[in-house]
Amino acid sequence: MQHETWSWLSLSLLFVPPAEGGGMEIIMHYIISDIHGQITAFKRLLEKIDFDGCRDKMIIAGDIIDRGNYGIELIKFIQPYVEAASMKMLIGNHEKFCLNYIEGKLDDFSYKLYGGAETINSLNKMTAESKNELYLFLKNLPIYEEIRTKYGATVVTHSGLLKNCLIYNNDRTINVIHSIEKAADINLFDFLLSDDIHYMNDSELNSLDKFMIVGHVPVLKLNNDGSNHIHRKSGYICIDTGAPFIEKGGALSCYCVETDEQIYS
Repeated sequence: MQHETWSWLSLSLLFVPPAEGGGMEIIMHYIISDIHGQITAFKRLLEKIDFDGCRDKMIIAGDIIDRGNYGIELIKFIQPYVEAASMKMLIGNHEKFCLNYIEGKLDDFSYKLYGGAETINSLNKMTAESKNELYLFLKNLPIYEEIRTKYGATVVTHSGLLKNCLIYNNDRTINVIHSIEKAADINLFDFLLSDDIHYMNDSELNSLDKFMIVGHVPVLKLNNDGSNHIHRKSGYICIDTGAPFIEKGGALSCYCVETDEQIYS
C-alpha cells in the first residue's frame, strides 16, 4: 500500500503581505465549527469573506474531521494558518474520536458509526511519522478560547457545559472557564459530547459570567422552524449550521464577530 508523506509542522505559508501604501487594514474576526471535511465549501467560504491570513483571525471550534470525505486534507490545509496564528483550532468530539482510534481505544466499527470511515481510510494511507504528527497536533488542541464580542467577555468552545461540573462564583454566577476546565479534567470525552447547555433554563443561562459561542449540535435540531440560522439564546449562541446535512437544509457558515451575523458558503 502506498503511504502519503507530508509534514504537519513545516508547510509553506500561503499568504501575501498587504501592499505598501494601502489604507488602514480592517481586521475581521470569524468563528466556525463543525466543518466535517467539507474542504471545497470551506475554501469557497474563505473566498467569500475575503479572508486574509496576514490580517484576519478565525477560530475553528472543533469537528473539522469525520462525516465528510476530506477531514485530514482539511487539517493539512489549515495548518499554515494555524502556524501563522491567523487561525486557531479547538478540539471537538470528532477530534477526540480520532485520538481514541489512533490510541487503540476505539475500534473500526465504532469509529465508523461515529462518521469516521473516510478518516480511517486517510489514516491507513499515512506513514507512521505523519500519523504521529497528526496525533500530536490533535492532542495539543485547546479546549476553549476567550475573546471579546458585542456581548462582552466571551468563551468559544465546542460543546458548551456539563451540568454536573458547574462551578459557582461567590455571587452565585456560573464560572464558565472553571466549569469547562473541571469537566474536561474529569472526562474530556463526556464534556465534548455534552449538549447540556441547550437544556439549561433561562435563569441558569442568565447566571453565566461569560457569554458563550458553541457548535456541536446542528441548529437544525435546535431551531423551532428547523432553519440553519444561528440559534440564539440568553447567554449563548450555537453556530453549527449543519454542514454535512445539506439534504436536510444544512450549510457551512461562519460567524462574524464584528457584524454579529452568519455568512454562508
